[in-house]
Amino acid sequence: MLRQKLTNSILRAAIIELAREGYAGLTMEGVTRRAGVGKAALYRRWSGKEDMIIEILLESKLVIIEAPNTGSLEGDVKQYLSEAAKMLRRPLSKKILPDLYSEMTRDTRLGHTIREQVQKPKNKCVIQIVEQAISRKEMAGDANYMLAYDLLAGPLYWHMLINQETADIEFVNRLVRVITTALKVC
Repeated sequence: MLRQKLTNSILRAAIIELAREGYAGLTMEGVTRRAGVGKAALYRRWSGKEDMIIEILLESKLVIIEAPNTGSLEGDVKQYLSEAAKMLRRPLSKKILPDLYSEMTRDTRLGHTIREQVQKPKNKCVIQIVEQAISRKEMAGDANYMLAYDLLAGPLYWHMLINQETADIEFVNRLVRVITTALKVC
C-alpha cells in the first residue's frame, strides 16, 4: 500500500514544479528532485505527468464538482459562482489553470484527459443545477445544457483568469443576476 503522507509530499512538490515550470516544462525528474524521492516512488503512483496533474486538479480542489441545491436557480448560481470565485482567487489557481487550459490546445491527449476527468464532473454539476431549475419550473424543459455550462463557467473564468481581474462580492452578485436571467432563456 502506498503511503499517503509520501504521496501528499510528492503532490506538493509537483504543484510547486507545475507553478514554476508550467505543464510543458514539468518533468518527473524535477518532481523527484524537489520531493527528494526516486523515480520509482512516482511511477508506482502515476504512469506519467498527465496522471499526476489530473490528481493535483482533483485533490487540490481546483475544480468544482458538487452542485448546490439552495431551492432556487438564482441561489444555486450564486453559490456556484461564489465557490468558483473563491477557488479562482487562490494563487495556485491563477498560476496553474491558465497554463493548463492553454496547454490543452497544444497537447490533445492532455486536453482529452482533462475534459474527461475534470470537465465532465463539472458538466454533471451544471446538468444538476439545470435539472433542478427545470423541475422548479424556473427553466424550460428544452434548455440547452452546453450553453448553460458555458454561461455558468465562462464569464467568471474569463474575467479572473484571462483578464486577471478581481471578482468581489458586488461583481459576483451582478454576474449572478445576468447569468440567472440568461439561463432562463437558454
